Order: sequence, then C-alpha cells, then structure tokens
Amino acid sequence: MRSIYNLYESKSFTIMKKFRKITNIISTVLIAIAVILALSLLIPKVIGYDFYAVLSSSMSPKYPTGSMVYAKEVDVNDLEIGDVIMFEFTDTTPATHRIHDIIYNEDGSLKGFITKGDNRDSADQTPENPLNPSRVIGRVDFGIVALGYIVSQIQRPIVLVPTVAVLLLVVFLPDIVTLIRRLCGVEEDNIEKTDENNSESE
Repeated sequence: MRSIYNLYESKSFTIMKKFRKITNIISTVLIAIAVILALSLLIPKVIGYDFYAVLSSSMSPKYPTGSMVYAKEVDVNDLEIGDVIMFEFTDTTPATHRIHDIIYNEDGSLKGFITKGDNRDSADQTPENPLNPSRVIGRVDFGIVALGYIVSQIQRPIVLVPTVAVLLLVVFLPDIVTLIRRLCGVEEDNIEKTDENNSESE
C-alpha cells in the first residue's frame, strides 16, 4: 500500500516528466524560429544581398508594411521600367519603389529614374529632377512578409532583453527545477524507483 508521501512524490515526478517534455518542445520551437530568422538574414548577405525593412504601405500589396526586402547591387544601366529598386530617399533613409520611367540625356546617357510606389498616386521625382543613379542601392529581387517587423522589434532593447530571458528560462527551466529538487533532498531516481515498486506491488 502506498504511503501518502510516496503517492505525493510519485505524482510530483510524473508532473515533472510531463512538464519537462512540454518545455523541451517549446524550447525546440523557439530555437528553430531563432535559427530560421538568423539564416534568413545571414544567407542572403553571403550571396550579396542587402536587406531592409519596409516602413510604409507605399508598395502594398507587393511588399506590405513590415516586410523584409532583399536588394542586390546591379549595373544601373541594366535596370528597366517596372523593376523595384532600393534607393537612398534621403541621406539616412532608404526607400523601396518601382521604376516608373527612365530619363536619358540628349547624348543618350542615363540621367536618372522616376520612381513611384505601387500604392501611391504620384511619382517621387520629376523628369527635370530624376533620381540620381548614384543613389540606387540595388534591385529588389524578393521579400518576406512580416519579417522586417519581427527583426526591427527584436532589435529594440525593450523587446530583445525579455525575449532572450524567456528563451533562456524555457531552455534551462527543467535543469533549474531538478537542481532545486536535489538541493531539497529529493532525488528523481529514488522517486522513479519508488513509483515502479509501488506499481508492481499493486
């Protein structure tokens, strides 16, 4: 017949096993998400892409707010009307818009570009004052919806610190609980053996 103490310890051990399985699943999912995020930034960088978060709806629905777009440097003379480019909108702010028109000098050389957001009614420049080709960062080849928002949020200390803390807690919580139990004199091996013996006696 089980004693009250053995019954309590047996149930406690069973709960801990289930809890450990749950935390292992959660930690695996979180680590997988972190790896995917890291690869989505690292791999494009290795093959020559720069990435930027879309901060407005000017390119919706192609690249909605919060998307991450990937631009690769190209010869500006190879750009065509309809290409989506990343360019220096100001000295500190890049923009992602589509080439609406290409302006040439009288001698046939490239003068600049007229860009326009897909969700905008008017162009960013005028034919008299087009976008200088030197301000073109690259051609946008693809984008990932919502990734820019996620990355920009994670970079904020107010979000990064709690995120890392929760991740570490989930990963190491089972070991912390085990350590506390051992310090309190509760050995899991003994509990498991007691539980097995009690099951056999029944």
